[in-house]
Parts: sequence; C-alpha cells; structure tokens
Amino acid sequence: LPYEEVLSRTEKQIKKMTSGAFARRIGTPILFRPFTIEEKEGIIEMAIKNKLLTCVDNLGLVPRDVSIQPGTGKGLLGSLSMVDHTLGASRIYETVEELVDQALPVDFESRYTLSKSEPVKVSTDTRNKLKINF
Repeated sequence: LPYEEVLSRTEKQIKKMTSGAFARRIGTPILFRPFTIEEKEGIIEMAIKNKLLTCVDNLGLVPRDVSIQPGTGKGLLGSLSMVDHTLGASRIYETVEELVDQALPVDFESRYTLSKSEPVKVSTDTRNKLKINF
C-alpha cells in the first residue's frame, strides 16, 4: 500500500480507539518502512562485530580488527526465524548477540591472546551456523 493510504488508515484506527482529545495530542503517527535485506545483513554484521569487541573489552584484552567474511550476514539472515525478521532491528541484533555467545569457544580468551594481532575471522558454515576463527 502507498504510504499515504497506510497513514490514513492508521490515523482512522487511532481515532476509533481513543478520544478525540487524546488523538489530537498524539499528532501525526510516524511510520517506518521495512528494512531491506541488505540493511538486515548490515545489522547482523554490526551486531557480530560489536558483540565480539565487547567480549574482548570485558576481558581486558587489546581489541583488534574483526573480519566479517562476505556472505556471513546473508547466511545468518536466512537462519533467523520469521519472528526475528518481523520484530525489527533490535530483535535481530539481540538474536545475533546470542548466536555469537554460542559460537565463542570456551577457551576464547587464550585462543584470542595466542593469535597475536591477526584479525578475528567470522563466517558461516554450510548450514549457516556462525563460525569464529582466530
């Protein structure tokens, strides 16, 4: 539907559900367009990088580059549930943070330290499961 029609329907529904005075206080609703697939992939990659850098910081380690391999965002996007897709950026971000937690090896700190200054490489396997390599 065109933006104007969605806005009109939304305003009519607000007026039906609330008093006129309350509806006037609300003002014009703000409508957001859905994210594109590319934007969702970007959110996924940003969440991976930020989560890894937060883990490194929390352990007091020296941060270094995180290399997200091409296709990682796309692979993980395909593995997310429909609920994750429909609830927006914050839900996608939180889900990916959980996936990073699950993918981190138990000996993350020692492996990170031993790999010196090499970037942390993040990719997905053939089943779109997140892989973190040092």
